[in-house]
Amino acid sequence: MLSHLLREAVLPPGSLLILFVIGLLLRTRKPRISLAVITSSVVLLYLLSIPLVSFPLSRMSERLPPVEITEIKAFAPKAIVVLGGGAESKVTEYQGKTVPTETSLKRIVYAAFLEKETGLPILVTGGYGDSVEESEGWAMRDALQSFGTPVRWMEAQGKNTKENALFSQTLLKKDGVNRILLVTSASHAGRARRTFEKAGFEVLAAPTGFRVLSPWERGVMQVVPSGRQFFESSQALRELFSSVFYALTGS
Repeated sequence: MLSHLLREAVLPPGSLLILFVIGLLLRTRKPRISLAVITSSVVLLYLLSIPLVSFPLSRMSERLPPVEITEIKAFAPKAIVVLGGGAESKVTEYQGKTVPTETSLKRIVYAAFLEKETGLPILVTGGYGDSVEESEGWAMRDALQSFGTPVRWMEAQGKNTKENALFSQTLLKKDGVNRILLVTSASHAGRARRTFEKAGFEVLAAPTGFRVLSPWERGVMQVVPSGRQFFESSQALRELFSSVFYALTGS
């Protein structure tokens, strides 16, 4: 809990709000400093909201390249492990079911493609939710099976990458699986691979969801702010912060 609070305070929008409030509190006693602090928060908000900044930030967090099928065959993994990227519970149009978020959906679509190419069994991993039926693991398994892609194992307790790795190890070692193909977002792949290796796996990362510039993010649009760009910048900074945190604490 403490690490989550620290992360939200350091990263936007939390850090920008804190900076803005500090500026307001200084308005009477230190008007010049107040103006500088408030201006800084507004400028940072703008910069994080334009493609000119959000795109390179995203690319900085994508440290591993896409994997080739020939590389997978040479590595000879025994299973595909798909990390959860969020789930939404009680979704109305799905008759109250729990479904994967956009991030999770990108991962499982890629996992389904890899399963077709390799024939490897799939493990989905991801907790949260008030019950197993509301977990990321459950939502991903349900979606994959609706695609016609079988899922052999489901881990629905892990609430972070480290727990995903440890709980997946417990499941897979029963079937003698130690060498895995790890599917997750491109920005998360480097940290996830290190975490699963620490848990005792041999890992080939299979990143997906690489950031690309769309036609409306080029030319003059590179300096036009939008909520989507702010989200992309925040996600990239979150992953960069998490990588530093993991490196310093080993957890």
